[in-house]
Amino acid sequence: MTKFEALKDLVIDAYKEEHTKLVWATTLSVDTPSIYSADFNMAIINVNYHKEKGYLFFASFHELGHSATVHEGDHRLHTWNEYDVANDSERSANTWAIKHLLKHHHDNDGRDLIYEFMDIYQIPYSLSDLVETIMFE
Repeated sequence: MTKFEALKDLVIDAYKEEHTKLVWATTLSVDTPSIYSADFNMAIINVNYHKEKGYLFFASFHELGHSATVHEGDHRLHTWNEYDVANDSERSANTWAIKHLLKHHHDNDGRDLIYEFMDIYQIPYSLSDLVETIMFE
């Protein structure tokens, strides 16, 4: 099994565990970000966007993080935006995703090396401070 296949299986299993629908869209524009809808409990991951910009697997977990951390009555559409760390909803989704991936990393004998972990799971370097905080809390 390739690294890509293993990470894809990890994503699919996580969505099943959270009872959230997952759509891997391959016909959208490279300019259309991935999105989570609380109304439909569904994430649409734009494969073309992430092929162009990177972070396919982390974005998938980030959007699932919206499902896991959504507040009752929150009907907004949440789009992928790695830089919006000041937004509570985005920070919660990032935190959930990093914690989930870090558990998988440790369960598979991964080392506590920040950038190695980030590279394996395609986490944007802009989140390195958050990764460090979570990894060593």
